[in-house]
Amino acid sequence: TITQIKLNRADLIAESNYDVEKKLLKFKSVKSSINHFDFDYDANIYLEPFYFDSKIKFEKLNLKNFFKRPILLEQIIKNFIYENENLNGDINLQINKIEGNKIFKDIDLKVNLKNKSVSVDKSKINLNSKIGNLTLDRSEFNVINNELIMRTQVRAEINNQKNFFKLFLIPKNKRKELKNINFYFEFNLTSNEKFVSDPIFNDSDNIEVFDKSKNIENWIDLKNYVNILFSS
Repeated sequence: TITQIKLNRADLIAESNYDVEKKLLKFKSVKSSINHFDFDYDANIYLEPFYFDSKIKFEKLNLKNFFKRPILLEQIIKNFIYENENLNGDINLQINKIEGNKIFKDIDLKVNLKNKSVSVDKSKINLNSKIGNLTLDRSEFNVINNELIMRTQVRAEINNQKNFFKLFLIPKNKRKELKNINFYFEFNLTSNEKFVSDPIFNDSDNIEVFDKSKNIENWIDLKNYVNILFSS
């Protein structure tokens, strides 16, 4: 049996069909949007044992809208995921065009939920101007002093050094051969603070210790931090 569900709020409009089979619910979007950005989704919910997998696809999405309201995601993780040890599933979020930023082109976010834990390992972000891509690994979400903090290792593969240096305005006398950068990214979903730390260039064994970045609030903060690394 196929049934239609409609949800209409100020910032979310969703229409989907769902089909009930034996111990399985199937959802498929018909016409959905959030903050005026259209998206499609498919979801399968297996009842015995409980597990779900879903795919959500945006043709375009403004990244600033997400970072303005991370507390909503924080509350979902703390009050829903962490309180349900039997909640297991996978969410694949694809955004074909990321708006509202200078560096990110598109994203393939892979979210795994298992036994009250959340992981975004193997997620990939392509960079603008064919600069390269970012891959997330060893991700973890922890509650510290009642604040939800995501920390993940990031590997940046640099395919076009010239465009990288141009984007970050690295002076010519400070440029060096650059194949990859490994670093840690920390995102406090409670305070909306974002930090970068422990950068390593070109898988070097000679690890240089850099101070943890200050809270990165915007593009200028990130550009200034990257310039500090090349000036060291």
